[in-house]
Amino acid sequence: MWEILIELSADMFGATVHSRLGQLLLFCAAIFVLGVFLAVRWGPGGLVVPLGLLLLAVSAARQVSRARHDLWRAACLTLDDRGQRPASVRGQILAPTAASLARLAEAVDHVRRAQYAEASEILPEIHRDLLRPEEAQLLDAVRAMISIGLGATSRAARQAVIALPTGSDDLDACLGRTLLADAWHDPFRLHAIHSAWSRAGVQQGPLARLSDLVLLRIDVDALDRVEAPDARALADEARAVGDDALAAELDARSRPTAYR
Repeated sequence: MWEILIELSADMFGATVHSRLGQLLLFCAAIFVLGVFLAVRWGPGGLVVPLGLLLLAVSAARQVSRARHDLWRAACLTLDDRGQRPASVRGQILAPTAASLARLAEAVDHVRRAQYAEASEILPEIHRDLLRPEEAQLLDAVRAMISIGLGATSRAARQAVIALPTGSDDLDACLGRTLLADAWHDPFRLHAIHSAWSRAGVQQGPLARLSDLVLLRIDVDALDRVEAPDARALADEARAVGDDALAAELDARSRPTAYR
């Protein structure tokens, strides 16, 4: 019961996917009327009740916002950062949205630490319909990472298609490499991947490097335009997707003296 009331309060303040502006206006009007009535009847002490209700609603919204913030810290901070690992919320009274975000944060942390069994156990507690689109992509990324942990790389590649970009460099790097390794000998899939990442606005981070690597694969002239400082990073990515020949060529280009 309390969880539902907290969720409705968070809804009113737009902290969930079920934002209800109309209910917020109605709630504020009701609080104002109640405050006026109680102040007239009981004096300033009568404002305790409406103020308490208002603070409860604001706290509910903050609870969801805090859970969302913790999720992105779990996804984006380095694993040795003290604030990366989400705190356990087991036993706390949470709005369903906050609970799903907290469970997702735990699952993201687990897959980043290669604890795939623990992450898999959490998945049934995460309700996709309570997540924003970018959070749902993180959920898809967790599923793909679990598939990688199980050795089902082809399934992981299919799941990575809808998960990328995730907003997490670690997840983007792992899933991006898995996706490219699976599609490396299929030019049509590589074209589609490159186009999808371009439409998504990928301009920096692991996916940007992998996008540049795809371009080397689908454009025979692109290799001649690679600058020596970029060749080393691209060589590492080529090696990660299993193309040792391309990696060797890029390694050679990263040493300008080799061409003198």
